[in-house]
Amino acid sequence: MNCCATKYAILDLDGTLLPGHTSRHYLRVLLDDGTCDRQAGLSCLEAIDRFAAEEKAPPGLMDEIYRLYALAMKGASVPRARFAAEKTWRASRGKLFSFVPELLSLLRASGYRVHLLSGNHDFPVQEAAIDLRLSGGHGAVVEVADGRFTGRLLSAP
Repeated sequence: MNCCATKYAILDLDGTLLPGHTSRHYLRVLLDDGTCDRQAGLSCLEAIDRFAAEEKAPPGLMDEIYRLYALAMKGASVPRARFAAEKTWRASRGKLFSFVPELLSLLRASGYRVHLLSGNHDFPVQEAAIDLRLSGGHGAVVEVADGRFTGRLLSAP
């Protein structure tokens, strides 16, 4: 056994660290701020609501959510999307499950590097990782060109 191997704990955001769907809140902030495409954003929210209502997601629903999310982001500026992510995390942070501080403390004390991997947009996930002092965080990534989102999904966990 390698005594110096790095140990990782990979956690999700929604349902693991806090209740609900952070993506809903983020899209609502983007819509309220006029940052994203209104119709695509509302369609994405409807798809997220369908996902939340199901015990098991129907085939293709997650792909549809990511497609609509990328379309909603088309044309949005990166600084405004980051600002919306900051607002989203500030509002969500107070909803962390009560066990989260102790869980993170125990994992760190046991030598784990804690990382977030979430289906949410990358920006709110990064905000959470920074605020919670985690080793990193990754979410869904939409392509950016010239400081604006193109509407093309690059990756989703």
